[in-house]
Amino acid sequence: ELRRRYPQDALIWAGDFNHTLEGRALSRGASELLRNAISGLGLTAVNAGSSHRAAGMNSLDLICVDSSWTCLTVETEYPNVEGRPLSDHCWYVADLRS
Repeated sequence: ELRRRYPQDALIWAGDFNHTLEGRALSRGASELLRNAISGLGLTAVNAGSSHRAAGMNSLDLICVDSSWTCLTVETEYPNVEGRPLSDHCWYVADLRS
C-alpha cells in the first residue's frame, strides 16, 4: 500500500519483529515468512547480523531499507543508566546511502 501511494519515496520499515533473520531462529517458520515479506517488498534488513542483548542471538529489532541502498555501517549499543539496562532491546544506527 505504501509503495503504491508513494512510489517515488523511500520505504524504511523498522521495529521489533520478534524473530531473527540470521543466526539462531526462535521459529524457523516465522523467520522464513518474515524474510519473504521483507524481500517481497524489495527491502533488506541491514542489521540482521547484529547482536541482540541475549547472548548468542541476532537482532529481533530490524531496520529494513530498499535493497538498492548500501549500508556502510551499523552501530549497536545497549542503553543503560548507572549500569542498569533501560530495555531488553538494543538501539541500532545504520549509515545508509541511496
